[in-house]
Amino acid sequence: GEEGGPRSASDEEALLVRKALAGVARNQGRAGLTAVSDMLHGTDNERLRRLGLTELSTHGLLEDRPKAWVLALLRRMITAGLIDLSAGEFPIPHLTRLGIATMKDEEPVRMLVPPPDAGQARTRKKERRPSNRELPDDVDPSLFERLRATRLDLARAKGVPAYVVCHDRTLLEIAAYKPTSMEALAGIHGMGPARIERYGEPFLATVSSHAP
Repeated sequence: GEEGGPRSASDEEALLVRKALAGVARNQGRAGLTAVSDMLHGTDNERLRRLGLTELSTHGLLEDRPKAWVLALLRRMITAGLIDLSAGEFPIPHLTRLGIATMKDEEPVRMLVPPPDAGQARTRKKERRPSNRELPDDVDPSLFERLRATRLDLARAKGVPAYVVCHDRTLLEIAAYKPTSMEALAGIHGMGPARIERYGEPFLATVSSHAP
């Protein structure tokens, strides 16, 4: 390949990417990135059944990979320009022209897949429930998805990883408590003054534009 450009993937890696592209194509606007990731991993739960994702031929196509790895793969495919997220109220992944051409094997896969252990160390950490504050039960799942999309946009604009903007736990609390002011945001885990100043407005806008 060209010097300095992303290297082409191995045959095995290319197959994994094409399977994931097929899953996004089959989704046909039904669900957000996390649900598509769960579908490819082979998760079988009420939410996926309700969305019709368990009936798809791509359900479980990447079942030999950890759930966190599949989601990491999809996020890398967004960065690589193979997938884009719709700008609507509920961001839906869809294939770009490059993604379609890559899925059909008309273009080589030029991206790195996540390392095999992506997500494993973090999963172990998550099992230790926070001692000072339990996670809220009444999280609005569609608002959580939209907040994650807002975080992704902010991260891309700043050129930093999503966790630098804030952690999932912060978004879960926002999706549960639905703060409508900067003062209310200050009560959310992980939202210190600097973060509120930098990212408060977009998160509040996401909450206020979200129909209950």
